[in-house]
Amino acid sequence: MRKIVLLAVLATAVIAGYIGLQFASAYIDNIELHDDVRDVAAQNGVNIGLNSPKTDDEVRMEVVRTAAEHGLHLRPDQINLQKYVNADVHRIWYDVTVDYTVRVNLLVCSYTLHFVQSNKGPTPLQPHVRPESD
Repeated sequence: MRKIVLLAVLATAVIAGYIGLQFASAYIDNIELHDDVRDVAAQNGVNIGLNSPKTDDEVRMEVVRTAAEHGLHLRPDQINLQKYVNADVHRIWYDVTVDYTVRVNLLVCSYTLHFVQSNKGPTPLQPHVRPESD
């Protein structure tokens, strides 16, 4: 009887671990995408003179390519851009928002997670910081 209980507990732990790993993988990919979106939006190479300015379509394709490195398949229409140019200091940057879903397959069923990623917000695991009041 103890062996059956032990096997049941072990099977439950393996199933829970598998499910947890599937969800954790989606959230980790989201966090990594957030860092990459911030890098793309900053346009650091352009701002220090190493690269020429990119078009909106080139920026979208860079986000798509970066997401693909993390196993996320995005379409350019899932990426919203707002371009800012400060001609006085020759600086360019973007507000980038990526709206996408990830399907998590759990052997017998699947679950869809919805993510909205923006370079303006804090890292997904970082709390919003409020300034101190005087």
